[in-house]
Amino acid sequence: MKRIMLSDKEFSGKTVVALGKFDGIHTGHARLLECAAKYAADEGALSLVYVMEREGGERLTSADEKTDIIRSFGIDALCIELLTQEFMNMSPEEFVTGIIRDSLHACHVVVGYNFRFGKGRSGDAVLLQKLCTGHKISVTVIDCVYATENGERVAVSSSEIRRLASLGRMEDIVPLLGRNYSVSGIVKPGKRLGRTIDFPTANIYKDARSFPLRHGVYITRVCFGGGKYPAITNVGINPTVEQDDGIVKIESHIPGVDVDLYGRELTVEFVEYIREERRFSSIDELKNQLTRDKEYLKRQAGVVE
Repeated sequence: MKRIMLSDKEFSGKTVVALGKFDGIHTGHARLLECAAKYAADEGALSLVYVMEREGGERLTSADEKTDIIRSFGIDALCIELLTQEFMNMSPEEFVTGIIRDSLHACHVVVGYNFRFGKGRSGDAVLLQKLCTGHKISVTVIDCVYATENGERVAVSSSEIRRLASLGRMEDIVPLLGRNYSVSGIVKPGKRLGRTIDFPTANIYKDARSFPLRHGVYITRVCFGGGKYPAITNVGINPTVEQDDGIVKIESHIPGVDVDLYGRELTVEFVEYIREERRFSSIDELKNQLTRDKEYLKRQAGVVE
C-alpha cells in the first residue's frame, strides 16, 4: 500500500475513510469525498481516500491527476492499493479487519451504493455495514447520483464517462464529471514539424492502452501559469508524419501564444470534438486543414473564451 499525505494535518489516531476506485473523480465520487472530509472535520479525524486499482488498464485519470483532484476536496491523505492476486483473495472479513481496522485505523467509512469488496466481489455495502458494526466502525452509504445526458437521466459512473470519451462526446461528459474532461502532463519535444508550417504545438504523451479518448481534433483550453488559453488539439498518432508506436500524442496549437513550454506541466481541457484524425497527402494539405481548424476556433471564441 502506498500512502501519500495531501495536507500537513497530523495523524490523530483515527481516520474517516472513503473507499473505491475513484477513476475520473466524477460527481458521484465527489459526494463521497465531501462526506468524508466533513465527517473527519466534525470528528477531529484524518480524512483518507483508499483507492483500489489494477496496474495498467484503461483510466480516465492518471495517478498524479487523481491525486491533485482528491487534494482539491480537502482530503488529508491518499492510500493506493494495487489489486494483486493476494489482495483479491482476501475474504470480506479479512478486508475489514486487516485493512479498514488495522491498517487504516478507521472510525468511519464512506462508500458508494454499488461498492463491492472481498474475494470474488462477494461483499457489498450491506455486508460492509454489518462487519464494521462489529468493530464499532460506522458506515455511510452514498446513494446513486444521476445527471442529465443528452436530455436523458442517467446514473453517473466511470464506465459511462469512458464510453462518452471513446465517442468524443465532450459536452455530454460535463454533467457527469462536473467539469471538462482533461489530461495533464509534461511538455516534451516532438518532431518540430509544426514550427516549420507556422503551427507550433505543445506536446504531451500518454500510453495508448490506458487512454480512453477518441482520436481526432478538438477545441480545447490549455492551462499553464495560472492562465487558460483556447487551442486546437490533435489526439492520436499524427498519421501524416508518424507511425503508430503505442503512444497517444496530445498536440496543442495555442494561437497567439509564443512561450517555450518544454519541461513545463500543462493541462488540456477538452471542450468539443470537431473532426477525425486522418492522413493527408501532403504537408501543404495538412497546413490548409489546420488553417480551417484555426478559423473554426476563432468562430467559437464565445465557447472557449
